[in-house]
Amino acid sequence: MSKKLADPRVRRTRLALQNAMKMLMQERAYEAVTISDLTAQAGVNRATFYQHFRDKEAMLASIVEDLVALMSVEAAQFVSEIPDFRTALPPSFLVALFIRVEQEGDFFRRVLGSGGSAFFREQMIAYLEQMIGTYVTRLPATVPLTRNTPGVPPTLTARLLASGLLGAMVWWLDHTQYFTAEEAAGWTWRLQGMAPYAREEGH
Repeated sequence: MSKKLADPRVRRTRLALQNAMKMLMQERAYEAVTISDLTAQAGVNRATFYQHFRDKEAMLASIVEDLVALMSVEAAQFVSEIPDFRTALPPSFLVALFIRVEQEGDFFRRVLGSGGSAFFREQMIAYLEQMIGTYVTRLPATVPLTRNTPGVPPTLTARLLASGLLGAMVWWLDHTQYFTAEEAAGWTWRLQGMAPYAREEGH
């Protein structure tokens, strides 16, 4: 975390503006939200907005950045505890991601659903790909995904995993009334080839 973001006042203002965007986008499309709308909703002036963000796109990107940054910290903890990735159950960082998306379901349905923000989708893919890419090159041979994709460039693997994860999140947002975050995370973990094969469990 930068020294600037470590300042509690900076974090509070940043969060207030992010929450303002989330609230407003439950009512209208991203393109219809103005900086004046954001500052009024957050209770700050226009100059304060520009002290934190270059423009509206940078502010929207910060929502993705913070979400993935938190996921990255939790993923690092998972890797330190289970370096060979051999777990049939979805890791806690993946479950936590689905839970966070569910908690702000109206916002994520708006930005990721039909007619949503292409910019937000691009940012999600980019940040997820960057995070996943830090681990793909270190996947041990015991991970099923590694065995199934010998010689494939790690950047392609990271892109496909990121795209698949985003696709799973979008699907689940339409089915949250039927399935839990744990179930969705578990299916995603297995479908992306990360869980050990059933025949190997217990070895």
